Formats: sequence, structure tokens, C-alpha cells
Amino acid sequence: MPMINLPYGNNEFNSDDLKEYIRQTGRSYIIQGQQNRKRADHSKPHSLDCWLRDNYATNSDTKQAVNEVVAALVNTGEFEEGHFSCPDSGRRCKGIRLTPDVNSGHETSLMLQVALHKTPVHKQQAINTPVSPVYVAGCRRPLCIQ
Repeated sequence: MPMINLPYGNNEFNSDDLKEYIRQTGRSYIIQGQQNRKRADHSKPHSLDCWLRDNYATNSDTKQAVNEVVAALVNTGEFEEGHFSCPDSGRRCKGIRLTPDVNSGHETSLMLQVALHKTPVHKQQAINTPVSPVYVAGCRRPLCIQ
């Protein structure tokens, strides 16, 4: 439960909250997404920057996911830096992911979910990559996230 300081947010947050949020997204990672613009104009609403602005910053129009914050998260040993498929743009972007021991097999589970949904009824954009969340409304398969 390391506390991470937000240098421009006048606040701090518990890294356990971020781990829980990442797991809830159905991915093992989150894109950094730091942008110097108002929150309402942010082009990556599923990013760490937006999550921090929405939940911890005193001013949501100030960029929060600066490199210093990412470095502090990586230094906990619970996250590792890399480039991942952005859920908003589809491009590979800088972000962090849960380290395998923290992730507890989450990536394997997602790969199984994707493999189960190769039928025409499940043709959705999120199913194209094994690290994207699988939301299949009305599906009766046990591994679908509904």
C-alpha cells in the first residue's frame, strides 16, 4: 500500500487503489496518457492521467500522470513500464502494467476469454487483442465480463 505523491495535484494516492482499478478494467495495464489540456478535452479518458485527475487531483484540469509519478509507481515493484495498446486510440503508448506476481495470472485469463469469442456474434473491437477487455453483453460463456 505505498502512497504515491502527486506533485501537481496537492494530494497523494494509494497504489493499491490503482491496482484495483486496473483489474476492474479487464486489462493488466494502464496508459500514462499525460496531456497538457483541460480534463473535458482529454483524448485518453481511460488513461492514468484521467484516473488521477478524476479521483485525486484538486484541479482536474492539471496534468497528473507525469513521469515522476510513473517512476514512483515502478519503484514500488508492483508495476513495470512499457508500451501497450491504448484503449482510446488503438496505438501503442507508454504506460505501466502490473508485475506478473501482482497480476496473479490475469493475462492468461484474458487470453482465454479472447479465444472463446471467435464467433460472428462476438465480433467486437475489444476482442482483437488479448490484452483488451472483453465485454460481451448477453453472453452465457462463464469467462465473459458483463
